[in-house]
Amino acid sequence: MKILSTFLMILFLSLPRVAFAEVPATIELKHEGHSGYWFAEETATEMLKDLKELSLLREKLQLLDVKLELKNEHLNLLREEVKITDTISKKWKVAFSEQLEITRICEAEKNVWYRNPALWGGVGFVVGVGVTVGIGYALAGAK
Repeated sequence: MKILSTFLMILFLSLPRVAFAEVPATIELKHEGHSGYWFAEETATEMLKDLKELSLLREKLQLLDVKLELKNEHLNLLREEVKITDTISKKWKVAFSEQLEITRICEAEKNVWYRNPALWGGVGFVVGVGVTVGIGYALAGAK
């Protein structure tokens, strides 16, 4: 009985190993000087599927690298535009401040005595009267 129970115990312990045993994933083969591997059909199908996906992923990665490069170039162009805009803005600020200074000077000179219209009206009147009187004397003396 001990022998039978020992035999059954060994049998039951080794049964899961036999039940869960798998076919080796790869078997090396040689054909006409070329070595290769034998795969189960499911494994080979999965490997081919993975290779296709890998190829697509590599292409996608290359496209993303190109896209990143283009985005970096666009970013550099935008940075250059910002620098140019800053330079133009500084020049406009200088021009504006100079224009304000010119306007202040003009406003300050606007009320200067020699810019008074009454003065120039009076000077014109005196000169006109003087010229008229002078021409009248000249014409009276010419007769």
